[in-house]
Amino acid sequence: PHALRALWQPPLAFLSVFVALLLAATPTAIAPASSLRYATGYLGVEVIVAMVAFVFTPQLALRGLLGALAFKVIGSLPMMALASSWFLGDRFQGLAGNPNPMGAVAGLAYLLIVFGGGLEGRRTAGRLAFVGLGLASTFVLAECRSYSALTATMGALMALIALAWRGGGRVGALPLRRSSWVIAAALLIPIAMVELGGPQRSSSATLGL
Repeated sequence: PHALRALWQPPLAFLSVFVALLLAATPTAIAPASSLRYATGYLGVEVIVAMVAFVFTPQLALRGLLGALAFKVIGSLPMMALASSWFLGDRFQGLAGNPNPMGAVAGLAYLLIVFGGGLEGRRTAGRLAFVGLGLASTFVLAECRSYSALTATMGALMALIALAWRGGGRVGALPLRRSSWVIAAALLIPIAMVELGGPQRSSSATLGL
């Protein structure tokens, strides 16, 4: 009940109005079934966001989100052997079916590892798993050759560092330890090298995005 009442409180109220109008307009759409699918999808995401905010701690919510992104990153790796998984021959598109959103998934997974302090404070096996996922995410991000995903990842990383510096090592309710973002910044070097030294690639406009 608390989560449902939250749908009409800022900032979710704007999305609630949007979903309500979208549902109301569905019968008049050219493709009503598709319109209904998108509207119910937005509604489902909104309800999940509200439930997570009320039920889970920030750390638990972060782990759940990281798990969902890690599934896409790890699941995409075997697809690198398929020629159909490469856009224009040199841009990996993975499970997302497009290099730009696939790069965004990899960048978000990488940032959540840093944000959750996953690179330290754990037993050796757990730390190795997080480092492995971090390297897989940077590798996928590099092979997607997406300027937008790389820019967003680096910009968000710098914002996290600035927030942690101002917050005495914490961002909101979560700690961001100094060694985590130092290691994270070092892991970005291979991506920058691939992006700056790689072959010519398509822009977002070419992809129709």
